[in-house]
This record gives sequence, C-alpha cells and structure tokens, in this order.
Amino acid sequence: MKYNGAVVTSNGSSFLSGLVANKKTAVLDKIIILNTDVPSNKTIDSMTAQDFSNGMSFDVNNVSQNDNSFTATSVVSNTGNATNYPAMLVGLFGYYDGSSERTLLSVSKAVDPFVIEKDTGTPVKLSVSITVGFSNSPQVNLTVKDNVYLAKKDIDGAMVNLGFAKKADLTNLSTNLTNIFNGKIDDINKDISKTMQFVGILKSTDDLNQLIATDYYSIYELAGQIPKNAPINLKNPYGIVLLIGNLQQTQYIITDSVYFRTATNTWKNDWKTLATTDAIDQINASITNLDQIISDTNTVAAKANGLAAQAQATAYNGLQYRGVWRNRAYWDWDGQPDGIYSIDVNVQPRDGMLPPGFTGWGLYTLMTNATNQDRYCVIHDNNNHMFRNHLFMGSKQFSGWVQY
Repeated sequence: MKYNGAVVTSNGSSFLSGLVANKKTAVLDKIIILNTDVPSNKTIDSMTAQDFSNGMSFDVNNVSQNDNSFTATSVVSNTGNATNYPAMLVGLFGYYDGSSERTLLSVSKAVDPFVIEKDTGTPVKLSVSITVGFSNSPQVNLTVKDNVYLAKKDIDGAMVNLGFAKKADLTNLSTNLTNIFNGKIDDINKDISKTMQFVGILKSTDDLNQLIATDYYSIYELAGQIPKNAPINLKNPYGIVLLIGNLQQTQYIITDSVYFRTATNTWKNDWKTLATTDAIDQINASITNLDQIISDTNTVAAKANGLAAQAQATAYNGLQYRGVWRNRAYWDWDGQPDGIYSIDVNVQPRDGMLPPGFTGWGLYTLMTNATNQDRYCVIHDNNNHMFRNHLFMGSKQFSGWVQY
C-alpha cells in the first residue's frame, strides 16, 4: 500500500493558525476512511467534514509531536465490516478543547490503497498513522480524548508498564477474570469426571480406523476376532485395545506383543511393534553368555555396555501391560516389577510424587537397566504430555521429573 503525503485542508489551515494565535489545546479524536475518491467538484484541500460523513470512523489513540510535524495514530479494525472496503481517502479530524465542532484537518490520498477486509469471524487490525507537516508544532498542545484510553500519567505502580488501557476494560477486569476462572474450574471438573470406560468386544467387522476415544480412555476387548485395519503381523486375537483420546488420539493393542499408533485427524496404518518379553529374555541371555565367554575386562565392558543399551532400549519398547497402578505410592518402586501401568486418579489418588502439569490419567512405564543400579520411569498423559524420572538404586535418590 502507498499514500501521498497528508494535505492540510483550508479549514485545517485556519484551525491550526487559530491554535497558535489563541494558544489553545486541540483534541485529535478521529481518523475517518472513505472508499471513494475526491469529489469531482472539489480539490483535496477544499474537502470538509461533510464529505466524510459516510466513512468508517476510528478513534485516535495516540499523538506525538516534533519540531516540524505531528503524528496521529489509530487502530483500524474490520469488526462488523460487511464487504471489502478500500481505503481511498484517509481524513484526520480534531476540535478545540472545550468545543464540539469537529474540523477536517488533513486528507491523505491512496496511490495503492490498503483494503479493510470483510469480517468473516477472524479479526483483522491495522495501526494507521498520519503525519502532518506543521512548523509550529512545538508551540501547541495536542492530545486525544480522555474517554478513549487511560494515559500513562493516570496509571500508578505496576500498571505504568501497560502504556495505554481502555477505561472500560479496567472497570470490567474483575468480572472478566472471575468468569474466566470459573470457566477453567468447570473445565477441570469435566476432565476429572472422565474415567477409563470399557466400551465392548471387537469383532472382525469392526474397523479400528473408525474408533475415536471421547472419554479420554476407552477400552475394547479382543476375544477371538481381529478387527479391520489391525497390524498386519497381529496373530493373537486375544487382548485389549486401549484408546487415549484428546486433540491427539493414540491406540494401543496389547496381546503377547504391544502395538501402537498416534494420529491427529485421520488414522493411518502405521502401526509400530514393540518388543516382546521373549526378545528381552534373549538379550539378557546373550549378556550372561558374553560374561562367561569373554575374559578380557575391557572387551567385556565395551560389549556388555552395548548390549545393555540395546536391552534397555528394547525393554522400554516392549514391556508387559500390568494393569492400573494401585495399593502403593507412585514413588514406591521397591519390588514393583518393570512394565506398563495405567494411572487413574479415581483408582489411585495423587500422592505428591506425580509431576506438575500431569492430568491424572495416562500410562506409567517403569524400567530397570541391566546392572540393576538404575531405574527409569516415563509418564505419557492423556493430553500428550510426557515426563521422565530416574532413581539411583544405591542411594534411593530420584533425579526429579523432567517434561519433554
């Protein structure tokens, strides 16, 4: 967009001259925009306030002055605009303080106009500034209306950093905050009321791509039939299908192996297979045989560490599902077997161990490394937040929760 410089109108020139001669204060209160050109019977400097009577009007919210000019700024919005509105002419208006007679001070004509877009539900706002050349600018006092914005001089303490604020906003702030707070409490209560729901038994005619969790946790049973769009390598038709629902959906199939996939809008057949217990036992057996066969300490350490890392990664991806965590605190890992547990605050309340930001529902994965000196925990909640922690077995000290 591009505009010619602001042209002071004949009325505007008289207004500014009177401002200097009479040492008055001027209030710059409106920027009015027209979607038409200069009338054919007029020049741009002969235009008056009447020519802008059908324009879109916006309050001036700030005025600045320097040695040779002054600048007025307004925020243009498309709220309530029924059609696209090209800003062909932009007029600046003001009046003497104490008077009600508004004068058209200057007009800026578009070379390449900006368009105030039609209001389609998405608010569009644009800051518009008009600079008017005025050599006597330092000798006059220009301001904006007091009832539009509350100036910095009227705000004390911490509010001074806000710059400008609408008086109506400050008046209604307490009510708005109360309404927002109550709304958040209602949302939390609704979330708390949502629990793990058993939906039913799946048949071969059911389609996993059509399953959507609406209560955060939905459980289906596999009882001898494999539904459509299950993993290609799923052979065991007995187990459970767990859906975790929110903005993002996650499906788990737990039989003698564990499969999972995640989607935002549409399910894809991109199942990932987690390792089985037999695979973990095979790796552990390999580590035992390696210790017996290799005598060189350095070689043993290097290869054992590599296999341990492999075992740890496989263990993470292939643990047994052990049901809902219950009857012990979440920090009490002593004697608790590795595996995948469900967390449900309605079954096992929070005990202070769970990380801040955790919703109260999710999967709790507990793992031990090959040396049995370190244990690790990963929590994946129903809002797709993930947290991890670590326990030194010797000192019984936790590293602390980290969200990632």
